Amino acid sequence: MGKRFLVSPRNILPDGRVVLPVSEVRHLTTVLRMRPGDEVELFDGAGRTFRAHLETVGTGSATAKIDEEYPRCRGESPLDIELIQAIPSGNQMDGIVRKTTEIGVDRIRPVTSLRCQMIRSTASRVRRWQRIAGEAAKQCRRSVVPEIYQMEDAREVLARPPSSVGWILDPGGSPLGELVGLRFPPAGRISLAVGPEGGWDPGEIAVGREAGFKPVSLGDRVLRVETASVLMIGLLQFLFGDLGKSR
Repeated sequence: MGKRFLVSPRNILPDGRVVLPVSEVRHLTTVLRMRPGDEVELFDGAGRTFRAHLETVGTGSATAKIDEEYPRCRGESPLDIELIQAIPSGNQMDGIVRKTTEIGVDRIRPVTSLRCQMIRSTASRVRRWQRIAGEAAKQCRRSVVPEIYQMEDAREVLARPPSSVGWILDPGGSPLGELVGLRFPPAGRISLAVGPEGGWDPGEIAVGREAGFKPVSLGDRVLRVETASVLMIGLLQFLFGDLGKSR
C-alpha cells in the first residue's frame, strides 16, 4: 500500500494539519519507518486526496501537513454502481468486498435470501467488511471508500425501485450480449443484484421484476458467487465506466 493513508474527514483541521489514525500510525512507524518531513498521500474516503508531508511522528501518534489537494474524486469512475449481494457461505464475502472495491463499486448492500447458506449476521462482520473496503481503496488508489450497509432481507431490498437501472442476475434472464449496445444508464447509476450459491428464489426474482429490476443472464456456465459479482462489475465498468478508457 506504500505511503498512502486513510484519514477521517474530521481529523483534517482548518489549518491544513491532519491527525493520522492510530491504525495507520502503526503501519507508518513499524513497517515503513517513516520520519518527519517524509512525503505521504492522504485520502479521506469521501472523495478528497492530498499530497502532504509528515510533521510529527511519535509512539502511537503522527500528524501531517497538507501541501496540495488533488482533483476531487481522483481515481473514481463516472459510473455509480450499487451491489446488492446475497451473503455466500464462509468468508467469501471478504473477497467480494475487496475485489469489487478495486474495480469501482460504490455501495454494497449485504442481504439474506431464502437460499443463503450463511444467514448469521453481526455488526462485527459489517465492520470487518468496512475495514476491508478501506484497505482495498487505499491499495488501488481510489479516493472514495464504498459504503457497506447493515444486513437486510433480500425481498425488502428488491421491492424498492432502483434509483436508475436495476439488473438482477438470473439464468433465465436476457443474455448479457443484448445489453452491449445500451446507452449509458440514466444518471450514470445502476443497481446490480447477485444471488447466493443456490441462486435467487423465484419469488425474490418476481419481487425484483415488479420493482423494476431486469433479469440478466451470464450464459450457460455456472459461476461461483464471487466470480459472478466481480465479473459483472468489471463488465459494467468496461461498458459504461472507466475501464479501458483513456484519461
